[in-house]
Amino acid sequence: MSDLLRISTSNDHGTLSFNVDEGRRLLFFICVSAVCLVMTSVVIAIVLRTPTTPHLRIAAILQDLLMFVVPTIATAVIVTRYPARLLMIDSRPTAFGILLTVLAIIVMIPFMNVIVAWNESIRFPESMSALEEFMKNAEANAAAMTRQLMGTDTIGSIIMSILIIGLLAGFSEELFFRGALQRLLSTAGMNIHVAIWLTAFIFSAVHMQFYGFVPRMLLGAMFGYMAVWSGSLWIAVIAHATNNSLVVIAQSVADSGGADINQMATDATPLSMAIAVISLMATVGIMYMFYRIGRMK
Repeated sequence: MSDLLRISTSNDHGTLSFNVDEGRRLLFFICVSAVCLVMTSVVIAIVLRTPTTPHLRIAAILQDLLMFVVPTIATAVIVTRYPARLLMIDSRPTAFGILLTVLAIIVMIPFMNVIVAWNESIRFPESMSALEEFMKNAEANAAAMTRQLMGTDTIGSIIMSILIIGLLAGFSEELFFRGALQRLLSTAGMNIHVAIWLTAFIFSAVHMQFYGFVPRMLLGAMFGYMAVWSGSLWIAVIAHATNNSLVVIAQSVADSGGADINQMATDATPLSMAIAVISLMATVGIMYMFYRIGRMK
């Protein structure tokens, strides 16, 4: 279409001007993402002919850039005259917003541990035993690859893991899912809550790890609401990067013989249940503060 379509949403910093209609925007994004997925698969297959830790790190970096960053930037530049506004990267987060974000990720750990433990305990009927075995093997392979990606427990390896698994993955995935997909859905007229949860569902499904599906979807929805209510994708990026970095640090501490915070509140004792409930209430309270801040804008 030659005429610009003026689309306005409640969390825009001004009116967004699109060069193509809603259907074509989504179709273009899907097509570019599919092409990048194929390219990424080929490149990673070449890199991982030698599956050492350095090669795994190179593959992870290439995956984040080619699969998530490239299709997002390409779509944003093509479909609108204001790509940064579409992706919500033109708005700087406040210091208070950053503090709330980090605090939310920390206080939600006990409650999320309970959800993770529940998701991991799900068992399939005997008739679906083959599917269950496949999912367990996929989970084990993913965990083994992540451990190899992290390398040894030296300071250098931990820093490298935080940079790749924490910062780069947090940025690239949020740019793709909350910056592009969620925004393309919501600016196409989809109810914002539906857009957030649909994006969170797809976000979790893409990881291909059933035994972490529910907690990952909840995290995705949390990141989505943070982005919408703050009006800045950077808040979601900080939340995602903080969560991933804490996972890296917690794993390194546990491997070194320290306490494993991923086991916090997972036993069925009254104290653990109380900690999980307090964790949930505190997380909801912080998210409500994000909502109130968004309403005041």
